[in-house]
Amino acid sequence: MFAGYAPVLAAVGSILAVIDNFANVAKNLSANGGREAWGMVEAVLYEILGREQDKLRDRLSEQCESALPNAVYDVEEQLSLLAQYIESKPLEGAGRVRLPPSEMEKYREMVRTYLPHHPFLRRHEFGEAVLGTGAVSRAVYHGGTISRDRLISLSRQWRQSAPTRRPLR
Repeated sequence: MFAGYAPVLAAVGSILAVIDNFANVAKNLSANGGREAWGMVEAVLYEILGREQDKLRDRLSEQCESALPNAVYDVEEQLSLLAQYIESKPLEGAGRVRLPPSEMEKYREMVRTYLPHHPFLRRHEFGEAVLGTGAVSRAVYHGGTISRDRLISLSRQWRQSAPTRRPLR
């Protein structure tokens, strides 16, 4: 089980540091029962993504006349945007958000404002290898691309945070 693995603990710690509603997180984690540590990390990851979606959607809904579709800053959208952001690509998201042109521009402007302050990022990079790897793998699974250099960087970050291993006999 990975619960004692340093990168997982570091990721959980950094994620928990930005959570406002611990009771909700505890309830969601309890619902996962005896799943392995990756299930817990994923649950916390989704909790953060949901919180970020709520913040942006609440602010955007105040500025828009039409109802916002569910795809606005949802998990897939955020992970695509994060991968695009760290790769310095245009912020197009997953291509699923459909809004009237004036409201789409408000959405894009809000994304440009919110994304650099996303809890998964630190100085235009992923703050944790575990979060970065999760975000990149999900974005690539949904058709995004990531540079070889970024994958190498995440791999090095992961190895540097790994505990010292004893040699095999």
